[in-house]
Amino acid sequence: MTADSGRRDAPELAIVIVNWNTRELLRACLDALAQHPAGVPAEIWVVDNASEDGSADMVASEYPDIRIIRNADNVGFSAANNQAIRETEARFVLLLNSDAEVTADALDRALDACREKNTAVAARLLNPDGTLQHSCFRFPRLTPDVVEAFYLHKLLPTGVRGRVLLGGYWSHEEERTVDWAIGAFLMVPREAIDRAGALSEDYFLFGEDMEWCYRLREAGFPIVFVPDAEVVHHGNQSATQRAPEWRIRRTHQAKYRFCDDHFSPARARLQRVIDRAGYRVRRELFRFLGMWSPARKAMGEDYAFILRAMDGGDGGEEGGAS
Repeated sequence: MTADSGRRDAPELAIVIVNWNTRELLRACLDALAQHPAGVPAEIWVVDNASEDGSADMVASEYPDIRIIRNADNVGFSAANNQAIRETEARFVLLLNSDAEVTADALDRALDACREKNTAVAARLLNPDGTLQHSCFRFPRLTPDVVEAFYLHKLLPTGVRGRVLLGGYWSHEEERTVDWAIGAFLMVPREAIDRAGALSEDYFLFGEDMEWCYRLREAGFPIVFVPDAEVVHHGNQSATQRAPEWRIRRTHQAKYRFCDDHFSPARARLQRVIDRAGYRVRRELFRFLGMWSPARKAMGEDYAFILRAMDGGDGGEEGGAS
């Protein structure tokens, strides 16, 4: 690992971007930061996980003020973020994906919330076409997980469904505290990192954001979703360099590692049972409905695909940003 520049005076904000073979998206990310800078002194770190597409050289050539850490190997998403977190002395640290683009005032609105509430802040994520990207979720919990797994949420009023489950059942229109938010844009006070610790390097890719949010909350720093801070997120652009089976398998492995780390062995085993049973119920339900609807039949096959992917091998550990 090499860093391209030495330490400077500590800024108010450090923006940490982990990159793995997403050069053009990274360029767009950095251009957006230049177009919509924070209203406070800030430094930008790019941690390149042994990309083969010239990403690091592009940053060095086109953005000379950005600090670069070049890793000789792909050390994973958590470890790469932690490298920059250890180097910076900024009061606030923002994890920003290389496939994310901040919009006007997003940084300042998130910073205002961080200062006012002294807590971690998640932004409102948008797909490239401007539609909402669901980004705030519940931790694994028995009652809501059973309700969702067996399709019982369809019996709940829409408003109740959103409050109980978050995710795709919630409009993401109001500021509120959530269990966890995906790490495409997650701003955290230095005090919170000092108390909760940095990201767990047991998570190579996927699940690290959920696990970190859990420890942040346990340390007294809840996660606040701020809809006025908007960020365009292309989504999983490093992970999509791998097969869909790999992504599904790694996502579930990360979830179960989280359960093993923070729940009792019996509770962790029960989570696996609930998930598989729920997928089987949905597979058979949509296969049955598929006798009258090709779209429903396709959904049944999707759940069959998920079950097959979950039963596969580990598939290796490539991928450095999500």
